[in-house]
Amino acid sequence: MSGAFGGLIAFGLIRIETGSLVGWQYLYIVEGSLSVLAGPLAYFWIPRELPKAWFYNAEEKVASAKRADALIKANHHTDKFSWTEVFKGLTAWQVRPLGINSVVPAESGNRQYLPVSPNFQPTCPSML
Repeated sequence: MSGAFGGLIAFGLIRIETGSLVGWQYLYIVEGSLSVLAGPLAYFWIPRELPKAWFYNAEEKVASAKRADALIKANHHTDKFSWTEVFKGLTAWQVRPLGINSVVPAESGNRQYLPVSPNFQPTCPSML
């Protein structure tokens, strides 16, 4: 849901053609200011411990504590770091479709139907 609205907002902001700034600069200002405002609010609003979560009732606190304990036990790895495993992860065939999906639509040059790439990252440099 946030991706859909974020894309629409980004599309609109990139299209601004007034003032001394160009569209992508407005986009950076708006999204950056939202992040700067949300960071301190989240720091004080989000509880640090599950028992202190004001938005959980007693039953939900117990369930979330059990789930957190199970995740900690399941994710406790004793394996040592290995560059071989990093290489396996980067070269796995499952990773390639993600890269192709992110790069090809933005860099294919076929923009007759979409004036702005649906992928934000390559959009700004390609518009410069």
